[in-house]
This record gives sequence, C-alpha cells and structure tokens, in this order.
Amino acid sequence: MTGPSIAICDDHPVFRAGLSRILREDCGFEIAFEVSTAEALRAALVAHSPKLLLLDMELPDADGLELIEGIVATVPVLVVSAFDEPLRVRAALQGGALGYVRKDAHVDVLVRAIRAALRGKVFVDPSLATRLATAVHRTPESSQLREKIAKLSPRHLEVLALLARGKTTKEIAKELFISPGTAKNHVTKIMAQLGVSNRAKLAVKLAHIDYNGSFPQPRDPEP
Repeated sequence: MTGPSIAICDDHPVFRAGLSRILREDCGFEIAFEVSTAEALRAALVAHSPKLLLLDMELPDADGLELIEGIVATVPVLVVSAFDEPLRVRAALQGGALGYVRKDAHVDVLVRAIRAALRGKVFVDPSLATRLATAVHRTPESSQLREKIAKLSPRHLEVLALLARGKTTKEIAKELFISPGTAKNHVTKIMAQLGVSNRAKLAVKLAHIDYNGSFPQPRDPEP
C-alpha cells in the first residue's frame, strides 16, 4: 500500500528524478506527478489532486513566492530549495508554505517535513531555524519601508496589517466590512505607495521588518 501522493515541481531533472525515486522506493510515498515549470504545474493540478507539493523557489517561468500565494488554496506547499536566505524563507512561510527545507538536507529531515506538512503543521529545516529566528534586523531598506508605511492612511494601515497576517483580498473585505472591489483597490494603492508590483514582493519587503504590533487592528466599519 502506497503512502500519500506527493507532487514535485523542480527545474533540475537530475535532482527531481533522484528525489522522486527516494520518496517512492525508500519512503513509500506515491508520486502524483513531476514537472519543471509553473505552467506545467498549473496544468497538472487540474488533472491531479496531490496531498502535498514539493516546490523549488527558482523556476524558469515564475517567481516562487508569487506562485506559492496563487496555489496554496489548491494544494499544500513544502518548499525544497537551494536558496536559504532567511528573509526569503520567512516570506515563503508568510505566503502560505507549510515548510522550508534545503535541497541538501538529510532525507530524514525531508521526510519529517513532509509528514508535518501532511498534518497541516509548519516545519523549518533545523539548519535554518536559528538563522531565521535572528534574521530580522533594521536595515536601510527596512528604515525606508517604515517611513513609507508611516505615510499610509489609517485605513491603508489596517489593510496592510491584514496583508502582513497573510489574509486574502476577500478575507480583508469581510473583516473590514467593505466590498472585495474596494479591498482590492486599497491593496493596489498600498503596493503603489510602497513601490512594489505584486503581493509576493510586498511579503518580501514586510519580511525585512518586525511588523507585529506595529499596525493598528481593524476598527469599526468604514467606507
């Protein structure tokens, strides 16, 4: 009897093939599919329903952070990447990934991460945990970001607080008692004022500052 089905999206064929073999033959998982691009991944997810996706952060046709945000509602994501910069790890987790493991991690660590993600638990490669916990420092970029945030309107600060907590546009609309269209407009204006082009890049910028407690909580309904 095979275990839960796992999908793999990685543009390095040798690594992908080796990972697939180990998970299938040594660990007893079923491999739902293997793909190398975001385009192929989206097509495969229409035809298959894996229990978990192992995703590389660097794909030839998509930014990993943006891709995570777009598919976590469809399939849980565990990042397996050679890129271990702490702020990028934090941004991936904020974007909805259930874990982050280095490509050179021992297979036991990967299996622990997979089993945790299948239970809906967050798992970070132990080799990254300490660095991640101490990574947030006040840099020139974070100081500039704080200055821009300070200029946002009270309503935009409320929306930004919800974005920082990983809320979707629909969830923001519901929590603030506004229409989805209005919420989307607020998000668009915030990104323009902070100088970012999409929510994935906004997550990366927010990862440079400790925003906990920095933004106000939603107030009474307001247009």
